[in-house]
Amino acid sequence: MPIPMPPTGEQFEIRSGNARATVTEVGAGLRAFTVDGRPFVETFSADVRPPRGAGCVLVPWPNRTTGGRWTWDGKPQQLALTEPAGGNAIHGLLRHTLYRPADQAPDHVTLHAVIAPQPGWPVPLETSVRYSVDSGGLTVTHTVRNVGTAAVPFGVGAHPYLRAGVAETDDCTLTLAATTA
Repeated sequence: MPIPMPPTGEQFEIRSGNARATVTEVGAGLRAFTVDGRPFVETFSADVRPPRGAGCVLVPWPNRTTGGRWTWDGKPQQLALTEPAGGNAIHGLLRHTLYRPADQAPDHVTLHAVIAPQPGWPVPLETSVRYSVDSGGLTVTHTVRNVGTAAVPFGVGAHPYLRAGVAETDDCTLTLAATTA
């Protein structure tokens, strides 16, 4: 009989001193990060899908691709519309992918995944993300390697919901001095 797996897969707990992080196998997401017990990201249970993509790694594009359409090498591409209500392809191809552990120690974990050529994404990519904790906090390092024969643009993003001190995130307002071009 198969062992039930939580929606976030295996949980990789890393720690150093008073810094601790939990990284998920599915989506290589940052599920928790604390220092001295104080949370620095919004956490969620391993038994639920990450709310609003919390903590997920976004490869090979962050954000949204309107209509799922883009052009590569002069050819139109059509990605699956993973945000159907908005008519968009959202946050890459790996949010629901099982990453394989490539390196693990008490203070770090490196997870690896491959993007195979598929409708809307013609070039294979290998990607890894390394999470490490130390006295300085949390370091996250993303690596992407094109293993195909043609150049392809790509992007990498992360989707942590950062905590603003002890206040609940929903109770905070961010004010920026900004202009548009």
